[in-house]
Amino acid sequence: MLDTDRRLAVTAPFGQTSPGLAPNRATTTNPDQLASEFAQEFLADHPQVRLGSSPQRPLPRL
Repeated sequence: MLDTDRRLAVTAPFGQTSPGLAPNRATTTNPDQLASEFAQEFLADHPQVRLGSSPQRPLPRL
């Protein structure tokens, strides 16, 4: 067990209690829209990547 001074040094700057978790932020962007934008940018930067199915490579079934 630590004495009071050492315990306060370990938990500084909060003292003996933790303030807890930070409050949540509200998201400002629709996650689906953001994913779509990232995918479009990726495909623009990597034109060799093709999405969709072909006879040689059909889309997997889920």
